[in-house]
Amino acid sequence: METAGTDSGYIVDKSAEYVFEITEDKTVAIPTDATNKNDYKLSDGKLVINNYRPDLDKKVKNRETGAYEDDSDYSVGDIIPYEITVGVPGNITKLATFVVTDTPTNLHFVNGTGADALVIKCGDDTVPEKAYTVTPDTAADDVAAGFKIAFVPNQMETYAGKDLVISYKAELLASAKSDLAENVGNPNTAKLEYTNKIGTDGTEESNGKGEIGDSATVYTFMIKIVKKKDSTDGDVMSGVVFDLYKEYNDGEADKLPSGAKAIADADATELGLTVTKVSIGQDLVRRPRMIRALFLLKAFPTVNIN
Repeated sequence: METAGTDSGYIVDKSAEYVFEITEDKTVAIPTDATNKNDYKLSDGKLVINNYRPDLDKKVKNRETGAYEDDSDYSVGDIIPYEITVGVPGNITKLATFVVTDTPTNLHFVNGTGADALVIKCGDDTVPEKAYTVTPDTAADDVAAGFKIAFVPNQMETYAGKDLVISYKAELLASAKSDLAENVGNPNTAKLEYTNKIGTDGTEESNGKGEIGDSATVYTFMIKIVKKKDSTDGDVMSGVVFDLYKEYNDGEADKLPSGAKAIADADATELGLTVTKVSIGQDLVRRPRMIRALFLLKAFPTVNIN
């Protein structure tokens, strides 16, 4: 979790009253009719005030282990599960703003139903839709798109001080970045905007919003194939078409679909290339060339075939 700017993220509530009384026996007590008894307490004669702040944590499901982590690898076209955990502050009902915005890179939010539906839970209980509104980004299917969830604070008293888990899925687009030279990947960033300054009248001040954010990254891997004449120092040969295969540890091989360029498969140990088409004057050699799948170790080779 990261906090925007230098703000601690805690909510300043200028409308809060911390009432106490001194009894006849000279002890200090909180009146039974105090309206915000959950916000403070007395301990050894001292007044202890609870400071509230929300939290947010973004994770992606690891393709191999199934655990939710900061990053994982997937192939273009995969439907990827994500989780956003939101820590609800104890004074949530006093906030005017509590909005989660999800902004992906090269990913498109799956606004589906059933197993592909966005779900918000608190423990094992599903949060009712009256407590929030989901607004998906409007974009073509092949364009990055996320969503916004506007929570309704006055419907969230039940969840004060608890964690909500937002589960949803997104599709990795063909525009996905596979160059890890700068460790870029395809981040999916979530942001929580919330009231963090409450005025004396109990309303959000004009500059009274805070923001925290977190992200999870998906990597996809690519191999570049270049055929050269005579040797690796020869001229690049145009018009060459390959069939690309994956070979597994058990000796089985699968032909990849035409145009396949992004692969994420921990079980695939080698790639096989077979030339199926050449330009006039070139020799057609159909023997397979096996290539170690170095890209699965986050290295991206250019393979020269001659």
